Amino acid sequence: MLRKVKDHPNLLKDMHTGLILNTDAKALQEYKDKKAVMNANRENKNKIDSLEEKVNSIQGDLEEIKNLIKGLMSK
Repeated sequence: MLRKVKDHPNLLKDMHTGLILNTDAKALQEYKDKKAVMNANRENKNKIDSLEEKVNSIQGDLEEIKNLIKGLMSK
């Protein structure tokens, strides 16, 4: 059995389980949209971190190649 929560028109309480339910569909959609944006931001940050690691690795490789070429040229 569900009952309205006093002074909260969008909340219902399940009297059997004590669970509080929010019936505000707009608030639910806003929550889902915000969560989707946060997940996308997290994925983008992971991609940026991965690309940064690759660039750093390539820079190290280029520095090593440059030093090898300098060594060959000095012989």
